[in-house]
Order: sequence, then structure tokens, then C-alpha cells
Amino acid sequence: MNIGNKQQSIRCLTAKVGLNSHDRGAHVIARAFHKTGFEAIYSRLHKSLDEIVRAAVQEEVASPLGTHDTLVPKITDGLKEGVAAIFGPITSAEETIEFVRETALER
Repeated sequence: MNIGNKQQSIRCLTAKVGLNSHDRGAHVIARAFHKTGFEAIYSRLHKSLDEIVRAAVQEEVASPLGTHDTLVPKITDGLKEGVAAIFGPITSAEETIEFVRETALER
């Protein structure tokens, strides 16, 4: 996005909710965002829903991404208007990047 003469990068938060410790997908998409020029923020493992919501609001991210389907409603309730989409494990990095780029430009 351009604001005046300054270039503003798209900020994206990748969150892994839950107690299991497999976060490879979150790392893969965070790296893909970074390589595309986005400002990628990874919330790390074992964060509570409230911590992820606070991080998304504090970091003013384009879209929190990646969680288990059963936890998404709780995150959505916490953010009220912050979740634009959920990307599951079979979603390509390219599809996710394009969606975030288009959505961030609309905001």
C-alpha cells in the first residue's frame, strides 16, 4: 500500500492455536509471507485465544491466519471484525498471499 510517499508493508499474523506442538504449516506460511515482502509476525506455540486476539489488535495485522476450525469462532468473537478468512492445511501459500494482498489493499 502507498500512503503519501511512504510504502507501507502488509502485516500478517500467523497463529497456531492449541496444545499440540506441530506448527510446521504456520512456519511455512509465515516464511512465504516474508519472502513476498509482507511483514510476517508469528505468534509462537501455546498462546491462548486472548493472547492471539491481543497480538492481532496490537500489531494491526491484515488477517490472523491458521487455526483449528473448532477454535475459530472464539477468535472471531474476540476480534469482532478482524478475521477475513481461514486457510486450512491444503491451501497453497500463493492462494493465501493473493487473498491477503487483495484484502489488505481494500482496508
